[in-house]
This record gives sequence, C-alpha cells and structure tokens, in this order.
Amino acid sequence: ELAVQIASAGKQIVEISNTYGEAFNVRALPSTSSEILKIVSAGERFFLVEENLETLWSRIDLLDGRSGWIARWHLKFI
Repeated sequence: ELAVQIASAGKQIVEISNTYGEAFNVRALPSTSSEILKIVSAGERFFLVEENLETLWSRIDLLDGRSGWIARWHLKFI
C-alpha cells in the first residue's frame, strides 16, 4: 500500500462516493449524453475545479492535464 500526500494549495478536494455504485463516468460536458473522458472509482480523490449548483454537476481536475464533469451526488466533499 502506498500513501501519497499532495498539498492542496487551498483547492477543495472531493472523493468519489460509493453511495450509488463503484464506478462513475466523468464527461466532457455536464450532460449524460456527453463524451466519457474517464471512468473513476469510489474512493478516488480529485481537486474540484467548478460547480454548477443549478444542474448539480461538478468539474474535477483529472490530474492528467484535463478536467471533466461528474454528477455532484457522486462526490463527497473533504
């Protein structure tokens, strides 16, 4: 087991929650019909980039130079 600590520099960290399953789609746009950029698993952590409280989608930093959108109810705010 490897534990890594990353300084957040004031950024909000979110964790993928297992409330609705174990794997979730991160999409290019905040829509279920948008292109899937990555599939993430419960327990993974990301930096929050942006929230849209009207649509209940959040944009997260995928840590590979991209960011994508995930339904807010799949996130736990740390």
